[in-house]
Amino acid sequence: QRTLSEITSMKLNALREELAMYDVDYSSFREKSEFIEALRNARKAELECVPQQTMVSPQEDVTEEPILKVDYREPITHPRYELGDSARDKDMMIFPKTSRSRSGRGRRRRGQDNSEASSGDEDQHRFNQNKVIASVKELHHLDAAFIRRSDGRWTYAIVADINDKGIMFVVDNHGLTKCLTKEETWNRNVRRIKTLTHGRVMCSSSK
Repeated sequence: QRTLSEITSMKLNALREELAMYDVDYSSFREKSEFIEALRNARKAELECVPQQTMVSPQEDVTEEPILKVDYREPITHPRYELGDSARDKDMMIFPKTSRSRSGRGRRRRGQDNSEASSGDEDQHRFNQNKVIASVKELHHLDAAFIRRSDGRWTYAIVADINDKGIMFVVDNHGLTKCLTKEETWNRNVRRIKTLTHGRVMCSSSK
């Protein structure tokens, strides 16, 4: 590109062509000096209009908050029970008990001594306890379950609250509640219900 000092040696046609490139209206010019001055100003303005480089700060590492997926579902209830109704075995989730002979000793396989049979029974019992506790942990607010009452009966109840202290159930239509605070008591006092339809609100009706 020509320097500013070279403009004066340019021919008139060349001046017109370059002024046209700068969109300069030279229709009113009569003297070559006007063309030279206009081109000089255009080039000077172009040099002055070079955009300044701005300092771009490096992009900060932004740690996105993880989006928690809420596993929402409708409460699980049973259509043929009301609060306080006695449970029927067919509607309770009951894990198989360890079978024992009339003598009270665990049944053993051929070649298995009493200590091995006893150990197997204990393992099965512990496994069933863990399954019950795991199933109770899956209860949500307003889910139904069967609760062992103080008189030994199993009755229909609804989860009223779940927190760090335990699970609170409403056990009758008068608002009586029962709170189970220790996981080790859940195996003896809570049974999940067998539902006809999971994840659907099912209104209670009279038996």
